[in-house]
Amino acid sequence: MENMNKRENEYGFTACCGKNKGHIVLYALSTCPWCRKTKKLLEDLSVEYYFGDVDLMNDADKKGPGSDSKMESERFLPDYGN
Repeated sequence: MENMNKRENEYGFTACCGKNKGHIVLYALSTCPWCRKTKKLLEDLSVEYYFGDVDLMNDADKKGPGSDSKMESERFLPDYGN
């Protein structure tokens, strides 16, 4: 992902600039090989997307916009031995 322009927003997500194909948000794990492949595919396609490595976020960042409760990552993300 070195070729894409990136910036972090106030929710701890990184924006990767490219073609706007809709609002794409990827909730990822830093250790997930499928997450890395998905980021690489979006980069290769030059698609704009936001991603957050949930396992690296602090508790404040795990709250999404307009949310009063913390994201429960263990409900929807696979465990890769962390």
